[in-house]
Amino acid sequence: ANVPTKVDFGLGQVYLLRHVMEGGDWLDESIKKFAQVIQEYERGNEQIEDIAAHAYARMGLIEDVFNHEPQKAIANYKEAAELTSPFYRGEYNGRLGDLYSATCELDLAADAYKAALQAAEVNGDGEKYTEYGEKLSALSAIDLCGSE
Repeated sequence: ANVPTKVDFGLGQVYLLRHVMEGGDWLDESIKKFAQVIQEYERGNEQIEDIAAHAYARMGLIEDVFNHEPQKAIANYKEAAELTSPFYRGEYNGRLGDLYSATCELDLAADAYKAALQAAEVNGDGEKYTEYGEKLSALSAIDLCGSE
């Protein structure tokens, strides 16, 4: 079921990797494929919710790393975290915490890290639990926000 959507997602992954390896127009092709997956989900195909979550996350990665658009990245990671399984929810909330921290939205960063901590605890992932806990604790030491 949903084979064309799964193929679109897989091609999006391949094109993203090709962009990393070769450059060129592969990033645009990757974006098109992930956007197709998201559009299919938004048209009401709830069967692909998990694939759509990962497509949103890849779009978040692209907006952050390649386009340097942290607010767009945040919007995509928020969608991804809401739709995905508890395992990836921790990962995507952790990434949200990093983005919020980088954009000096420290209260939102703390909320995201707390959600990531909760997911790591549910998953029994002690390593991630420690990582997110350390990031949450480090927020209080950030003093560069708002200063010129």
